[in-house]
Amino acid sequence: MERQLSEAQLRYYDDLSRLRGRRGFLMELLLDGEWHPNHELAEIGGLSFNDSIFAFRKEGWVIESRHRKGGTWEFRLTGKSDPPTGHKTLSRPQAVVAGHYMHVINKALGWRAARQVHALLPEWMQAEAREWTDESVEDSG
Repeated sequence: MERQLSEAQLRYYDDLSRLRGRRGFLMELLLDGEWHPNHELAEIGGLSFNDSIFAFRKEGWVIESRHRKGGTWEFRLTGKSDPPTGHKTLSRPQAVVAGHYMHVINKALGWRAARQVHALLPEWMQAEAREWTDESVEDSG
């Protein structure tokens, strides 16, 4: 059964001037829509092929990945969508660090200052750490 190319795959050559070097070769490989193991991508895109995958995804390219066995992962391009906008929420390690900062602000300056600092942060940066919540800060102040 012959696989049909997506619209993004068909329009690849419109983007060709933007894609050059190893990154361009990597995109050409992925355009077939088939699964490619990480060692194959590393041969074409260099050891930092993950940087290119990350950049493609930020541009809106939809690239799936799956674990096969051991250290082998496979990747395939399945299309293109609008590039992501905005910020993601904090990762767990980032939230823990932010929580520690809020805890120190609470201890040094009091719960009111900690609450003010927290309220001034952009929504995507507000800590969700266990070490600092409104209840625990108010109880300690």
